Amino acid sequence: MTENKSNGIKIKTVNLSFYYNRRQVLKEISVEFPERSISAIVGPSGQGKSTFLMIFNRLWETIPDARMEGEAFIRLKNKWVNIYDRSIPLPELRRSAGMVFQTPNPLPMSIFKNISFPL
Repeated sequence: MTENKSNGIKIKTVNLSFYYNRRQVLKEISVEFPERSISAIVGPSGQGKSTFLMIFNRLWETIPDARMEGEAFIRLKNKWVNIYDRSIPLPELRRSAGMVFQTPNPLPMSIFKNISFPL
């Protein structure tokens, strides 16, 4: 994506689909999330909310037989970049696209150190 206009958008997906083995859990999702705002993804348990969030920091890549189709973009340093462009350092991406899990599993250290660890 070469366009550098943000129009207030920070993260977006284009025709995003996701599969665990042959089971499709996300189908052709195209959505934009504005910067400096709060967005909510709601729905019943097991419907792909956490999977959708794992797209933005590439956490799903360690799951065997999982695959993604489509595109996901984030604005980094005032420029649109494809989240799956391998030239983007993964630590930089993960600092920009954090995630809070439903069931926390903190590392064995203080709360402050757990929060500041990725920084």
